[in-house]
Amino acid sequence: MAIQKTIIQIKGMHCASCVVPIEKSLRKNTGVTEATVNFSSEKAHVTYDPTQISRETLEKSIISAGYTVVTEIESETSKTLHLRIIGMDNPHCLSTVKGALDNHKGIIKNELFITQKATITYNPSITTTEEIKKAIQHAGYKPLDEDTSVDREKEEREKEINILKIKVIVSMALSTPLLYFAMAPHFSFPIPFIVNHYMTTIQFI
Repeated sequence: MAIQKTIIQIKGMHCASCVVPIEKSLRKNTGVTEATVNFSSEKAHVTYDPTQISRETLEKSIISAGYTVVTEIESETSKTLHLRIIGMDNPHCLSTVKGALDNHKGIIKNELFITQKATITYNPSITTTEEIKKAIQHAGYKPLDEDTSVDREKEEREKEINILKIKVIVSMALSTPLLYFAMAPHFSFPIPFIVNHYMTTIQFI
């Protein structure tokens, strides 16, 4: 039996548990002797008998499991984009950005870190660096080229902080009257008749 080994690049794995259905889908094929999937590298290592099953069939098994196979052509023509994503400093934000990139056509692979760094591999015939950056911006984050100067990064951080300050001030300005209207009756504080009469409408606004 002529055994062969092949490596298949996979796209669309969101967590380590995604490994299980892919391996199960590959192993159920006649001719597959071993199939292991590495979540971190997004690659499937398959040992099989080419007289019983083809690589194309193996790829179809991965697709049937709900994932995307990166073709050799895509791998050869791919480009890599290194970004610093301002605001992506916790697991939740990382998941949000990853979701935006996974739904963007042309992204072959994305490696995101809570240090706000991102390495994105993409197919330039399908998408561009500007479109990728826009996808990240639509997710609510600010992408900067990794070689961006410290001053530019500082400027973007200061903008983000100023926006947060404004939101806090506006929130306080709107919530303080509501707090007074809600607590005043308990302390026998006066409430204007018109406010009391239209309390529900005022709270809604």
